[in-house]
Parts: sequence; structure tokens; C-alpha cells
Amino acid sequence: MAVNRSAPAARAAVLGLALLGALLGCGTLTQGTSGPFHDLAQARAELVRGRSTRSDVERILGRPLGSGTALLPTQSGAAREVWLYQDMELRLEVGRSQAARIPVLGREQFVLVFFDGDAFDGLMCWPAEMTGEYGPGGGS
Repeated sequence: MAVNRSAPAARAAVLGLALLGALLGCGTLTQGTSGPFHDLAQARAELVRGRSTRSDVERILGRPLGSGTALLPTQSGAAREVWLYQDMELRLEVGRSQAARIPVLGREQFVLVFFDGDAFDGLMCWPAEMTGEYGPGGGS
């Protein structure tokens, strides 16, 4: 699978900026994001399996983070091209005391879009929410 090498750097920058803001005490809420989350409701409403094209997918979801092929148990048995999308958001609720543990809230979403030739063949999504704390004694 081909992967856009700038994406891991962008995710690291999001986390780094959020942690830096927390350590410097820049307010009560510090947030970092990889950008707006892809609108899967729009994708599910507008994309039609077998009729929509790669151009339709790119118009709705934008450029993918990466792409590759997958052999899946389908009627034809042929490999499908797969596009990968990933979104991430991290929020740190910074308290007044530097010694206090900082609540961390986040969410992440992975989306796989499948193609049969040039035709859209479906999508799969894995959303995840993260909660925990960061502070003395390490993260949890």
C-alpha cells in the first residue's frame, strides 16, 4: 500500500502542539486535529456501488492518505483497489496546576474505500474514541 509520508508527520505535529500548549498552560482547552473529519454521511448518501467513480469519491472525500490492492472473497475473485483515509482529533483539558493530571480526549477514524476497476465498490469505517489522563506518573 502506498502511503503519503507527510501524514505521520502531520499527526505527530498535532500531538506535539497539543502537548506543548498543555505544558505551557495556554488556556483551559488545547486542541489539535488532522483537519475536518471526512463526511461519511454524504459519502453514503451520494456514492452508488457500481456506478460512482474514483472521481466521485475524490470529490466527496478528497485525496486518500494511501492506496493499495486487496484480495477479498468476492464473486469475481479479482483484486480490488483500496483507498485509505484517516482523521484524528486530540483535546487536552489543561488545568491551572502544572502538577495536576490533564484529561485527554480524542477521536480517530479510519476509512477504506474499495473499487472494482474504476467503479466504487463500497466503504468500511472504523471510528475510535480515546480517553485518559496525562501527567505525573505517565499517561494512562
